[in-house]
Amino acid sequence: MVTRSPPRSRALTVALTTALLVGAGCIGQGRFTEDLCTAGGSLDLLGDIDPVIELDYLALRLDGAVFDEIGEPCVTAPDPVACAAALDALPLESEFRAPNSQESSFYTLVFTRGAMVGAFETTAELKDFLGEIDTPAEAGLFALLNGHQIACNERDEAGFDDGGFVVYTKSGDGCSTASKRHVLLVRSNGRFEILKSVTKSLASPGCST
Repeated sequence: MVTRSPPRSRALTVALTTALLVGAGCIGQGRFTEDLCTAGGSLDLLGDIDPVIELDYLALRLDGAVFDEIGEPCVTAPDPVACAAALDALPLESEFRAPNSQESSFYTLVFTRGAMVGAFETTAELKDFLGEIDTPAEAGLFALLNGHQIACNERDEAGFDDGGFVVYTKSGDGCSTASKRHVLLVRSNGRFEILKSVTKSLASPGCST
């Protein structure tokens, strides 16, 4: 974890966008019951996590741009100006490389708490922060930061499963033959595995549960 001290001091109707998943069978919608995205297709994770450490502010950034945030930055800092400067100066690179990026892009999870400003930059730090993964949003966040792209707004994106949660993810580019959808199991201890993968096609209607 990198820290910097300031100087001195849906319900969305998914039928319109759901495509057939073909290949080794299909992925039914019934096991996915929890939204991880907004109706506009943006990630909506941080408001539903239950971390070990309480923070004033937490933000998910991609190459410095904020994708999701909760709280107010530097709200309890003794020197808010210095705190804000330290937050802006945090590194952009981390262990969390963005999936399917054409160039080297990185997610960072940055925070403020009183005079403390920092970032969680490794899987080990993320595990320490989250503790046991016990909400669908934590499973989604853990999946995303470990290279799995969440497939927003094709259905609900997460659900409960024995020993953890399932997250609906995607890989590949658009609707090419390499475009796939996955059922990713994220266990409460942070281990994960792909339970099923299918190829996406626009030719036919969606799967039944």
